[in-house]
Parts: sequence; structure tokens; C-alpha cells
Amino acid sequence: MQKFMCPHSDKHVSSRITACVPIQKCMYPYHLFLYRSCSKCKWRKGRSAFRGASRQSATQINALYDMYEMHSGRIQRLAGEKLRKWGFNPDRRCLLPLVCDHLLIRTPGFHDSLFPSLDWRDKLHGLLTFLHRQLFLCFASMKLPLRLREILDQRLTQLGLERIMRDPNTGRTFRVQKHLFKDTDMTGEDKVHWIFLVPHVIGYRALCLPANFRAPVLSAFSVAQLMVIASRGCRSYNRAELDLVFNQGYVSFFAAMERIHTITHDSEYARKLKKHRKKPRLNPVPKRFKRQSR
Repeated sequence: MQKFMCPHSDKHVSSRITACVPIQKCMYPYHLFLYRSCSKCKWRKGRSAFRGASRQSATQINALYDMYEMHSGRIQRLAGEKLRKWGFNPDRRCLLPLVCDHLLIRTPGFHDSLFPSLDWRDKLHGLLTFLHRQLFLCFASMKLPLRLREILDQRLTQLGLERIMRDPNTGRTFRVQKHLFKDTDMTGEDKVHWIFLVPHVIGYRALCLPANFRAPVLSAFSVAQLMVIASRGCRSYNRAELDLVFNQGYVSFFAAMERIHTITHDSEYARKLKKHRKKPRLNPVPKRFKRQSR
């Protein structure tokens, strides 16, 4: 029976693959946004926002491929099941764990990562686009009046025409954006600029928004801006600062998002309940949001 070292502990793991690898906490919390493609971190109904995926080890993946190719019977079957669970095809060997050592730079502290520096290369889609999508959806869920939406669009356009906001890396002014509630024809750079433009449009007190939405919206945008600034690499951050910006930051960010959706759901429920009490035959009883158990 072959044995190899488990990268997450000091114990030897046999080729029978009976040991369970514990979930490790990432040092850089925005890894939680980037590893959604992992089979252990798939989107599903009722998925908790605070659940992190375990990091896959290149040594362990290569060992499983060797066991699948060199053995037969039960050992080969268990190795194949483990590879399929992690999203790999046992019949066609993945060469990325072997090639990445010669192509990519490893992040300090993660010497046995399966795809080194993939989190830095995919920062645009994993962090920046994700933050914009969540903030954009929160505005859509608030269902603001049409007149207010037109005023906010006019403010956004006027702010772009003033040519005040500039990119700190290139020095170029932000491109003029005309729609606050549409994301069509927006590049990744436009989405980042949108995160910094909207607080100037709504104001530092967000008095144009309903009173119950002001605090969570401002809190979400402030945390998102800190995450974008910290991920630009303009200066180095110590571990305490990264913990404040990302570990505590994404908890505050999701709490603000949940608060906005809760307020929207409560107002919609109250409106439907009022219609039901007036005309119960024409309007059915509204249903409360119910969390799904898993």
C-alpha cells in the first residue's frame, strides 16, 4: 500500500483515500470569491456566504493520478472517485499542476497550491466584477421610483462630464457613464469606476434614497471601495489590515446586502398583505421568505 504526506496535516494518508482533508482558512479572504469553480464550493440553493472551499494540493492531485494509472481494482476506483469529486477527469491527466511550476509565480505561503497565482490573474472576475454585480443588484431590488432613477442617471452623467475623477494608475479621467441602473456595454474598468462614482451621485448621506436603505447602501459601498483599493497593489498591507479589509469586510458587505434584501422583502410583503385584506378573493395570501435547510 502506497502512502504520501497529507499537505494539510502531519499524518500519512494511505492510498485507500479514507482520510478526510479538513477545510483550511485562506489567508487572503478574497480567495473565497475566486474558488467558486471548485466542486466543493458550487453555487446551490441555500448556500451560506460564509462557507469557504478547501485548497487543493498539487502533490495530492498528482499522487491520485499516479495511483489511478499504476493500480487497478478498488484502489483505482477510489482514486478515480476522488479525482471526479474535485472536478478532474481520471482518464485524461491534467497537466496544469506540472506545467504551472514553470509558468506562474507562486504566492508566498502557498508553495503547494494547485494553480499558483491564479487568484491574482483572475482578480477582475473574482473580486471586481463580483462586487459590482452585488451592488448593482441591490439597486435593482430597491425598486426606486422612475423619477428618482432619472435624476440619479442625470447626476451620474453630469459627474462624468466634469472630468474630475481620474484613474490613479493611468491618470486618465473616468469614461462618461449615462445609466446607473444598466450594465450593458460596461467593461471591467467601467465597473470599478462605477463603484467609486455612485457614492458621489447619492451623496455622503444618501438623502435621495429611502431612509431605511441609506445605512446599508453606504456601508456596502465603503467596504467595496476598501477591497478594490487594497487589491490594486499600490502599497503593501500587513496581516492585520488584510483581516480588517477582507475577513471582517466581506462579513459587513454581505450583512449590508442581506439587510437591503430584507427591507425590500418586508415592504413587498406588507403591500401584498394589504391588498389581500381588502380583496381576499382576488389577491392570494402572500408568502414569507423561508430559508432552505441543507
